[in-house]
Amino acid sequence: AAELASSCPCPDPDEALRRDLTHQKVITIDDETTTEIDDGLSVDWLEDGRARLWIHISDPTRWVNPGDVLDM
Repeated sequence: AAELASSCPCPDPDEALRRDLTHQKVITIDDETTTEIDDGLSVDWLEDGRARLWIHISDPTRWVNPGDVLDM
């Protein structure tokens, strides 16, 4: 089932609203008992010395169409 999901990404109606932040170093905020590492934080330091805090929350539904094998 995982192979099916990774071989064919679903159309993403929110694609224009998403930002590619894969260049950032993200630190997970999930605890040690989690079964899914899907939340994190990162920080950008701005030229004026202020910090911009990013909160990252994954969207696994992006890879699942309604009715697919993975749709439970």
